[in-house]
Amino acid sequence: MSNKFKGYLLKVGSTIFPNDYISLESWGSKPDQRTDEDSYTDGNGELVRNILPHTRTSITFETIDGLHLDEKIEVQSFINRNNTTCEYWNDEINDYKQGKFYVADPEFPIKNVTDDDIIYGKIKFEIIEY
Repeated sequence: MSNKFKGYLLKVGSTIFPNDYISLESWGSKPDQRTDEDSYTDGNGELVRNILPHTRTSITFETIDGLHLDEKIEVQSFINRNNTTCEYWNDEINDYKQGKFYVADPEFPIKNVTDDDIIYGKIKFEIIEY
């Protein structure tokens, strides 16, 4: 069996998101979540599902602790909050997959402020496929 992993977890557009900015132990993905339309419970109490062909993936991760302002700005440059095309490592198929995603509202915890810089705590991102 050939290994299809190419050394990155996330590519935004054509640019690889640096693994160095990801707190790797925080990485989590729910690949290929099934979606339903008009599912219901019948008169016998059994769930009747109408599973749609389109699946959705959600990815969560935190940045490393202690990003400086310029590094945080670089991380933000990868993310269009409303519509981002991403290629990501999909553990269900053990290969890369591409989709269109939006980004849930991140928080930006501040650890320290100096005269010319801001140091951030871990910033959590949730990227959800349309």
